[in-house]
Amino acid sequence: MKDISVIDTHFHIWNTNQLTLEWLEAFSSLKKIYTLDDYNYAMKSQALVKACYAEVDVIKEDLTKEADHIVSVCADDANKVVAITLGGDLFSNDFSDYIHKYHKTGYVKSVRHNFFACDPDAITEAIFIQNTKLLGKLNLMFNLTMLADFMPYGLKLVQQCPETRFIVDHCGFYPLKGESELIQQWREGITRYAGEKNTICKISEFCFTAPEYKWKIADVVSAIKHCVDSFGEDRIVYGSNWPVCEMTGSVNLWFEALNEALKDKPQSFWHKLMHKNAEHYYQI
Repeated sequence: MKDISVIDTHFHIWNTNQLTLEWLEAFSSLKKIYTLDDYNYAMKSQALVKACYAEVDVIKEDLTKEADHIVSVCADDANKVVAITLGGDLFSNDFSDYIHKYHKTGYVKSVRHNFFACDPDAITEAIFIQNTKLLGKLNLMFNLTMLADFMPYGLKLVQQCPETRFIVDHCGFYPLKGESELIQQWREGITRYAGEKNTICKISEFCFTAPEYKWKIADVVSAIKHCVDSFGEDRIVYGSNWPVCEMTGSVNLWFEALNEALKDKPQSFWHKLMHKNAEHYYQI
């Protein structure tokens, strides 16, 4: 994988002096401020050429503030941030106006609605389905952030919105340290997601699902392989999940895990995973 250009489709920066991230209080190892300089330093050993910012689950009142800020970051040619996964409230009747506004910037490529504090049954509501279908009409993707327990809900959403492309974030939230029954549920869920034509998988770090455990490469190899084998080399993209990945590992450890899990893959495969597929799906 040496000397291969990297497009990171999933990194975060935040400043809690400007935005409210209520969830951050539960993760004491994460700092209150992460800057672009911090990110660039973390990625210094990689051949980073472009990056896509992923929303940081701010309170609803701060969604526009977050969006305006990251649009200004993308507009600055001095950095490598060229795309946005935007935060959004797909239960809102105002979502259409909101997404049309930011879609016009040309930087927004996907939208993420965080399901961690959401009743999964609620995504069957008409307004949610309507807004998800709108993303497809705008040629924007939908990032699925559902724990393994809720995969059936995600699958139903994917099937109800066939014209919208879905990104299965963080390898479908592989349940690191989960019980065997849950891991089997995850495996079956990944296979079913991959069976839908309107899905791709983000091979981004998922070890924060066990925040107290310092993971080892052997813990994640089978999960990475299952995602890659299920989706195939044309429907996967790389993501670092920095700085959340620092809770239990590091950017470099995730790279090492990818190298171990996929060490038998040819150079052409690595080009697709690390940048070519991202160029295609994110149109960057």
